Amino acid sequence: MNNLVIENTRTFMEDSCIRIKGKVEIDNVKHKFVVETDEGSLIHVDGVDTQLLPQLVKAILEVDPDLDCFLE
Repeated sequence: MNNLVIENTRTFMEDSCIRIKGKVEIDNVKHKFVVETDEGSLIHVDGVDTQLLPQLVKAILEVDPDLDCFLE
């Protein structure tokens, strides 16, 4: 399993869509990432392998639990 640690995030909200930008360290390699939802609540991720999305979402929710309604 990959060791994933969020370094920082910024969240932008527009209507019912969000965009979360930040940096994450995965197995000692730093990556910039963007997670965003569209109007259909589909989640798109850029900068991180989509297989790591569940782990990334879990780490984001540990930092900001109020985003659970967007990232479920």
